[in-house]
Amino acid sequence: MLLDEAGVDLQSAGLGTRATDLFEGFLPDEPDACVALFDGAGLPPVFALGASAEVARPRVTVWARAATAAAARSKIHAVYDRWRSRGAVDMTKAAGGTTRWLSTFAAHEPFLLKRDERGPEPRVIYACSFDVMKEVSTS
Repeated sequence: MLLDEAGVDLQSAGLGTRATDLFEGFLPDEPDACVALFDGAGLPPVFALGASAEVARPRVTVWARAATAAAARSKIHAVYDRWRSRGAVDMTKAAGGTTRWLSTFAAHEPFLLKRDERGPEPRVIYACSFDVMKEVSTS
């Protein structure tokens, strides 16, 4: 559900179209320019409000691929600017879920992950990870 919520949020911000150039859980060979979201190693949940509510702390890792370093860097920085330090976001209506993101924080700066040798020219992939604090889903 986290990746679905993340995909809906990025699509609503105009940073891609789900299943076209914004993918959850995998990076397809095509298109050359796209964003992929992956589950990362998050932190254990914490209890808030006198231990009456559990807060999950998952991590989302984002890869932005493009034909040039400048294009990949531009896309990952657009995601970084959206999620690097953001307060509460109600994902319930947007993603059809039952959770609310309490905050997002960048775990690190965007960085060059690798060059993909597919095609006549190497494609470039930049990456960044984000820690999310969200209410535990009741579904």
